[in-house]
Amino acid sequence: MRKSIFGLVLAVAVIGLGIAWTVAAAKPAPPQGALIVVFYPDKPGVAKVHLLSDAKQIAALAAHFPGYEMRPSSNIAGAWMSGYNVYFDFAEGVSVRLSVSHPNLQPAHWSAGRGDLDVEGDFHKFVAGLSAIADEPSSAFVGKWTLDGKAPSGEKVVLEFKADGTFEETETTSGRTSKFSGTWEKQSDSKATLTRSDVTVKADVTLTDKQTLELLPEGGKPLVYKRMP
Repeated sequence: MRKSIFGLVLAVAVIGLGIAWTVAAAKPAPPQGALIVVFYPDKPGVAKVHLLSDAKQIAALAAHFPGYEMRPSSNIAGAWMSGYNVYFDFAEGVSVRLSVSHPNLQPAHWSAGRGDLDVEGDFHKFVAGLSAIADEPSSAFVGKWTLDGKAPSGEKVVLEFKADGTFEETETTSGRTSKFSGTWEKQSDSKATLTRSDVTVKADVTLTDKQTLELLPEGGKPLVYKRMP
């Protein structure tokens, strides 16, 4: 009898361990990026977007939605107004989309499309913090920067970051000068995102030190810029 009980306990333990391993293996690697879309119910068609690429920021965002990677479900589904869409981008083009309730609804809820779950911590405060960062351009970026060397096509390129959140790009080649403009949004004290107004192309910018920044165009190679006197 003891052998039978011992065998049963051992079998249950092995099965439990196997399940734990399976669940652990099923959990994907941390996301490579995240996107928060903020909706304004009183302004249809208007939204604010926060693009996160910093691993610590992404982890802090994910902490508000425990187990979101597995798209959990619940038997509760309320008719609440969505205030945010949150996207987590994983490798191989896989994304997880979450809906989060409007700030006026307390406590906050989130859903992966299969029932409501409680938000952990103060998600609204987290997003407000991102807005404060974005709304206050960093003086570390403001000024003129020149491409370290020549661009692939041979022109000289100068970027000018302005304190109002706009930028100008001047390209000079063979005596001809072309100018482009757009906006830049601060993601952190050392990271920003550029968006040119003439094309829907974005670029991530990172300050490697006070005198050097690295620009990474979508689908392109990193370009190094030096601060101009």
